[in-house]
Amino acid sequence: MGESSGAKANKTGNLLERLIKESLESRHYVYIPAKDFQDARSGAWARRAIYTTQALIGKTIYDTDRKCDFLLHHPQKFPQNLVIECKWQQTGGSVDEKFPFLIENIRLLGIPTIIVADGGGHKPGAITWMKMQENNILLGVYTLQEFMIKMNDGLCG
Repeated sequence: MGESSGAKANKTGNLLERLIKESLESRHYVYIPAKDFQDARSGAWARRAIYTTQALIGKTIYDTDRKCDFLLHHPQKFPQNLVIECKWQQTGGSVDEKFPFLIENIRLLGIPTIIVADGGGHKPGAITWMKMQENNILLGVYTLQEFMIKMNDGLCG
């Protein structure tokens, strides 16, 4: 029996997150558990590049808890934090309908954010539409390849 589409989506999405994690760690970011992240920003880790995953960062437009895929602190580049959201869609599905919800939540919280969206399964125009939403809060919408180029060019330090 084959793998369900939901299980496959989780597995491929987790791969994208692992690639980003490895990219951060190769640039000397240190993982801090989400429960300790805010204290670490002002404590002994304040001068270091740190990150966490699945951090609670506020409420959604529906007033439910909002967690992000990655939350970064870099003393020079992102002293007020940076959120990285990962969206991998390898086959057609509902992720396209989730993009406006994601964008509205980014606007609501006001934390500088980048989105890494790839996989080739998005509807035509979905990534283009998200790129058109870029501003001083949504700093960029990148494919995995674009994200890696930006990282190599110093995006996160």
